[in-house]
Amino acid sequence: MSERSTLGEFLRDVLLGAGVFAAGGAAYGVVEALTNTAQGLYLPLSGWVLAVAVYAVLGLLAGLGAGVVAFVWRRIAVLPRAEVGPLLGALFLGGLVFVYVGIPLNTRALPDLVSVRGLIGNGIFAAVCAVLTVVFYLFLDSRRAPGWFGTFVALTLWVSALLAVGDHVDTFVHPISLSASGLLPFLGIVAVCAVLYVVTLWAVRALASGSTGRAAPIAVLAVIVLVVAGLVLRLHAGGEGTSAPPPAGKPNVVWLVMDTTRADHLSVYGYPKPTSPTLEQVAKDGAVFDRAHSESSWTIPGHFVMVTGRYDAAREKLLGEEFTTAAELFRDQGYETGAVLANMALGRGSGFEQGFDVAVDGPVRIFYQQAFERIPVIRALIALGIAPPDAVLRRFHQKTFLQNEAVRAENVNQWAVDWIDDRDPDRPFFLFINYMDPHDSYDPPAEFREKFAAGADPVLGFQRYSRKLGGTISSNSFVRDISSQFDEKTWSEMVGLYDGEVAYLDAQIGKLLEALKERGLADDTIVVITADHGELLGEHGLANHFKALTEEETHIPLLMRYPGKIPAGTRIATPSQLRDILPTILELAAISPAPPMDGRSLVALLEGREEDVGDGESYGFLHRPADKKFDFTQSGHLLGIRTDEAQYVWSSTGKHEFYDLKADPQARQNLHGSGQPDEAQMAQRLEQWRSETGFSDFGGKQKVDRLMKDKLKALGYAN
Repeated sequence: MSERSTLGEFLRDVLLGAGVFAAGGAAYGVVEALTNTAQGLYLPLSGWVLAVAVYAVLGLLAGLGAGVVAFVWRRIAVLPRAEVGPLLGALFLGGLVFVYVGIPLNTRALPDLVSVRGLIGNGIFAAVCAVLTVVFYLFLDSRRAPGWFGTFVALTLWVSALLAVGDHVDTFVHPISLSASGLLPFLGIVAVCAVLYVVTLWAVRALASGSTGRAAPIAVLAVIVLVVAGLVLRLHAGGEGTSAPPPAGKPNVVWLVMDTTRADHLSVYGYPKPTSPTLEQVAKDGAVFDRAHSESSWTIPGHFVMVTGRYDAAREKLLGEEFTTAAELFRDQGYETGAVLANMALGRGSGFEQGFDVAVDGPVRIFYQQAFERIPVIRALIALGIAPPDAVLRRFHQKTFLQNEAVRAENVNQWAVDWIDDRDPDRPFFLFINYMDPHDSYDPPAEFREKFAAGADPVLGFQRYSRKLGGTISSNSFVRDISSQFDEKTWSEMVGLYDGEVAYLDAQIGKLLEALKERGLADDTIVVITADHGELLGEHGLANHFKALTEEETHIPLLMRYPGKIPAGTRIATPSQLRDILPTILELAAISPAPPMDGRSLVALLEGREEDVGDGESYGFLHRPADKKFDFTQSGHLLGIRTDEAQYVWSSTGKHEFYDLKADPQARQNLHGSGQPDEAQMAQRLEQWRSETGFSDFGGKQKVDRLMKDKLKALGYAN
């Protein structure tokens, strides 16, 4: 054979490999998009177009290598000669199964790859995939050209469906295990996909031969099966129970949570930068609580307390069915209930979704994002500077940027407004929205970046992405290994990026409130705006949150507006906490009776029936086992009490704290053990509160499942 013909054969194999793998990657991307969408896991169309393109490009690059393998295979005389097309198709399918199943297999069952167990387990799994690849090849080869390619596409679609649907069932419905009950749902998925694959081939052949009469009923049957399967899989995501008849004259409720927003970075609370003009207008029309504090310093306890009014609801990382939520209370009163939850820790499987008729949540399951740090091509884009690193991180890295553009407030608003427009106009509604923008990563849109952080390093806001490691680190590692090296200028830029996120969210809240006004709903709607916790920006040598019970982490905004009921321009100095919000809303909406709660209604303060004396106590807690690797943070489980004059924090490690806030408002000097007379009194009051609220045994092991563990790692709460 001449060199020219050999070169031509090589190029043919390589280009065919690129084409086959690119087509297979795109086909998988389409199936993944449809599976997520059917499950109600939202990503904008532009995000799915990008995902499909990424799969196609990754497939093309892998296909170039596969083409070389196919060429070498066919040139080695000792190997059986293979048809290159079917061989490439089989390599793609076998590789897809190997990568898709291999990553969770190693993460969950074989964490130590180089151990004897890891090597044997992966060797067996590789052998199984090799046999499967041979089976794929024999099957495709029996179709011959050009029929093999149509068979390959159909097979890729249903193998992709098997993997994608199986991943969703494993993640959200029924975790896979080696027991009979653990395997049965997945064997059922295999059977359904196999049947639908046969149906697809039958329909395609019937259409190709002109026998559309035979193909049409089969196609309709396939669609019905897919729809039914989608509905069955989504049963777990919807609210439980039925609504009561619609009440007359009840107000709507819109409850907005600005995740990770500290009060002292809002201009409505006196911050010098104009970060919250919308909230300033809400304050003019309603009420501001100047001394509102969260009960904890991270997402889950903050949200669980606010929607139940109970401390004990926040002692676990999963919200149990024994707790009655705000959504359940309003649903039982005839309200339509909806939620848009940008923070994936609150999504399906967390318990927070109970009571909502509709809950838009996450996380979106995009496989390449799960495997991001294992894809050499993506890492090379950053390391070699081929693409701007902030663009690569923003577009590809779920662990750093959570759910990409889907969590932008403008997209959250669109979901919310669509839900409002689609509801029954004869029924009041309860809408809960969690906005995620101020949470890291700090990546405000260009307009707000230029206004608050002009010239800042665009990668700086992706603070938990370590350039040195080429991957994501926990917020603990960020504080210990990276933020400790920041100079004053770097911290200033970081703060500017955070402020830009806050200001962007404020603007988007303004657009949502304007949408209510345009629909004639503003005057009949109770609006609550708050946060689950704040954020540390270098104070006390710390960053992020979930570190302690500092003022920066727990002082939150709380604003309410209800024309005709809440006097305009009201400011309340008496301390309030998240647990007080639900009792207040229930009284404003004239809903009773309510289940027992730890919080109290603030309506008497708002209406002036109770004197706003400006003093009182706030309590807090943080369930956080001591970690020797991160002893620079406030270690151990924490319980705290705060007044206007002092703060006392009890730690399970014995590293208690006491601060004289009159002399030391920034809480920089720990006076514990110095004989301060107020410390003993506050410690005694905290102990009394602890016994009254069931925190005497605080610090036990918390219940958490694999899905929540994955979410907490992605959010930086776990290592």
